[in-house]
Amino acid sequence: MSQGGRRFLLGSAGVAVLVLLLGAGIVWPTEVAAVTAGVGAAVVFQLLAYWLLGVVFFPTRPVLVYGLGMMGRLLMVGVAAIIAPRAGLPLAPVLLTLVAVFALTTLLEPLTFQLETKSAS
Repeated sequence: MSQGGRRFLLGSAGVAVLVLLLGAGIVWPTEVAAVTAGVGAAVVFQLLAYWLLGVVFFPTRPVLVYGLGMMGRLLMVGVAAIIAPRAGLPLAPVLLTLVAVFALTTLLEPLTFQLETKSAS
């Protein structure tokens, strides 16, 4: 794994732990499962999208990867809004933590892409 990939993995894990702790601390105890589901879904999606788009399919086109990732995140929020209530989870904690993880990890992507392009040249 490249230096940028390792940093994105570690940064995403740190973001997930931070959002999980903060989210679990502000919701009712019965909603902690929803917080965990939102954080888990976001981290899995982020890491999978980063790896597939940024490493496998378009490693030399970071702007395309960033744009496709944004569309994927938007689609994921819509899917979560449909699935969470059907799974018996309260919608607000799921979406709040999902979007929080997406927002914070989206800030990490340009930094790791920059490391990728610097190490490739």
